[in-house]
Amino acid sequence: MNVNKKGFTIIEIILIFIVVTTILMSVFIIYPKIQMTQRLKTASGSLSLIKNAIDINNSVSSNLTWLTTENIIKMKVLPPSMIRDNKIINPWGGEIEVSTLLHQYFLIEYSHVPVSDCVKFISSVSSVNDNVYQVRGSRWNIKIDKNNNTDLYNEFCTYSLNLDNGGETISFAFSDFDGEQ
Repeated sequence: MNVNKKGFTIIEIILIFIVVTTILMSVFIIYPKIQMTQRLKTASGSLSLIKNAIDINNSVSSNLTWLTTENIIKMKVLPPSMIRDNKIINPWGGEIEVSTLLHQYFLIEYSHVPVSDCVKFISSVSSVNDNVYQVRGSRWNIKIDKNNNTDLYNEFCTYSLNLDNGGETISFAFSDFDGEQ
């Protein structure tokens, strides 16, 4: 007697469900985290490259009149893929601008930083760059300390990057030019 059974067994259906669930999890949960990590790594890396170029040039000349976004671009310290139309483009599609403030500080400014990435961005920058003086937002500035106060960073990002408050840009202010504070 030859019985030809067609169809799936319950075990095969469960295995298919597990495989589909795993694929969906990786698409909707894991992939966005990988993207965020890559954006943060790129943003922190670009800040470090710019900061190092500024430190090197300030050791030669303490006159900050040269410090502009245009001159950072001319120094070719950033990957060419980040330069578009004579602007430095950050991983969120906004711009990175470099400027001075009162000839005492220099600012590295990132626009279009989403609130979801902001806290981790500030934490990564403050842990890598010992001499970040403060982070400036639309209406609020906070001093950076070694403790990486994520509650303060979260409050800052939620308030400062709130578009209703006119914010979408954060600036890292550096008060020293030779690595000492």
